[in-house]
Amino acid sequence: VFGMIVAVGLSNLKHVDLNNQRNLFIIGFSIFNSMSVAGPGGYFSTLDSNPFGTGNGSAIALSIFSSPMIIAFICSMFLDSTSGGATREQRGLTVWEKASKADINNDPEYVAVYSLPI
Repeated sequence: VFGMIVAVGLSNLKHVDLNNQRNLFIIGFSIFNSMSVAGPGGYFSTLDSNPFGTGNGSAIALSIFSSPMIIAFICSMFLDSTSGGATREQRGLTVWEKASKADINNDPEYVAVYSLPI
């Protein structure tokens, strides 16, 4: 299951310019950081007690920071938003803008496949 989730997540990178060193650094650093913080041999897997305390908020924080996918998401979104050096096209944002503006509910093929059988 984890392999399928990773494969689907990485397939979203097909629109990103992977020849840009900035994008490669963000992807590599996010994966490394997620595995070193929350992975099988990461920081949170070696602790005996909750480092955030004993309350309800600490349990929520531990569950968030114990997931490698959430750590990678937070790290990559922060780095992508704050570091310059890439155009919107190199970041892959133009493709997602086109997809969000598309009116798929009036597409006959989409309606035939995904509408309720009435």
